[in-house]
Amino acid sequence: MLEDPRLKAICRIGQGAACCRYVVLTPDRGFQCAKLNPTLARQIAWRQQQQTMGARGDNCAGLPMDPPMDP
Repeated sequence: MLEDPRLKAICRIGQGAACCRYVVLTPDRGFQCAKLNPTLARQIAWRQQQQTMGARGDNCAGLPMDPPMDP
């Protein structure tokens, strides 16, 4: 789960287009980084190409996920 200080400083949540496009909200684990999840990363890349999302940032190398997110 991404903690509030990281969400604001690195992920730039709430900062429009600067917000990292890989931040996802899950119902049971809160905010997560989807960058290292191949299935979600492909879907996000497709949406980025289609310009259907406001968040456009790619703000870090991603975080290892424990436990891994389901696709």
